[in-house]
Amino acid sequence: MVYGGISPAYSLRIWRPGSAFCESRHLDEHMILAKGRSCSLNVEIIDAPLTDLSVWINKHNNYASLEALTEIEATQGGDIQEPRGGVTGSTIRRVRWTKVNIYYKLPLFFRSFIYYIYRYIIRLGFLDGLEGFVFHFLHALWYRILVDSKIFEIRRGEGVPLKKIGKS
Repeated sequence: MVYGGISPAYSLRIWRPGSAFCESRHLDEHMILAKGRSCSLNVEIIDAPLTDLSVWINKHNNYASLEALTEIEATQGGDIQEPRGGVTGSTIRRVRWTKVNIYYKLPLFFRSFIYYIYRYIIRLGFLDGLEGFVFHFLHALWYRILVDSKIFEIRRGEGVPLKKIGKS
């Protein structure tokens, strides 16, 4: 997808042994450059899943459980591990700050629609055509509503206990 605010996405892909470490998080962990310097390569990595929609939905159902756990921990004073340095450090910090200080404070479910409108209309996701519609709908609305549903369920005591949600 070209539009919708998800591109370009920079991420540390190549490093010397011992010069980077992986964050310890439930979800969205990144490699962080601990020493040395980074540079950007003028290449595009296509992250195209070679599976069908059912596999994608099952995978994102598991991700939604981890995202719900991450949000509940962050809003209860947990450590959200602000990364230091690295090629994507400032982007990661900005996204996490926005999640904790704005997105998490909005009402459940309402915020999913706001995020979808932001991605699909304000960030011009509709210019990605029919594939863009499906992608932005599933990624920015359906997935976010699923996360909110799991948070709602956990808060009501009906969801999977937090200690049972693990990395798959």
